[in-house]
Amino acid sequence: MILMRFKRHTGSGGQMASGLKAAGGEEVGKSVDCGACVRRTDSAGSETAALPARFKETFHLHAVDPAAYSPLALAYIGDAVYEVMVRTLVVNQGNMKVSEMHRHDADLVKAGAQARMVRLLEPDLTEEEETVYKRGRNAKSASAAKNASVIDYRTATGFEALVGYLYLMERLDRLAELVGLGLERIGEFDRE
Repeated sequence: MILMRFKRHTGSGGQMASGLKAAGGEEVGKSVDCGACVRRTDSAGSETAALPARFKETFHLHAVDPAAYSPLALAYIGDAVYEVMVRTLVVNQGNMKVSEMHRHDADLVKAGAQARMVRLLEPDLTEEEETVYKRGRNAKSASAAKNASVIDYRTATGFEALVGYLYLMERLDRLAELVGLGLERIGEFDRE
């Protein structure tokens, strides 16, 4: 029997409960259904955030193999995930006019900014992450770049594929680490 570490909110004052939980024969790296805020141990033995069990139950989600998805499918979900991350950052900066929020958001999600960010992140990518990024970058898309060069557009597609891959793999800590590092390197946190 495989045991996995977990942490979850107890509901009282935001405290966390932790311990080991039987994974019912699941291999290390799979999520364990242990409450609203799931932590799991990945195949390297590192603890990482996973999608909440309630989220999976409500939407009837099943386990997926992100490696089996096309790079453009990964970019499709990655685009949305990155957008939510950026909007969360923008809203967290305080109440302001929605038009100002949109302007700030658009500056960070446009292809040029994503391309710049992933180029600065490339030395920090694992071999697996670099492979996913390059698959996305080299994918042939039916849509064309509207307000970016073809090179920036394809590079941004690679970044979005990587974001989608990490999200579907439930490597949320790594996703947050890379996006945070990228935003820092393009000077986003210097604006405050």
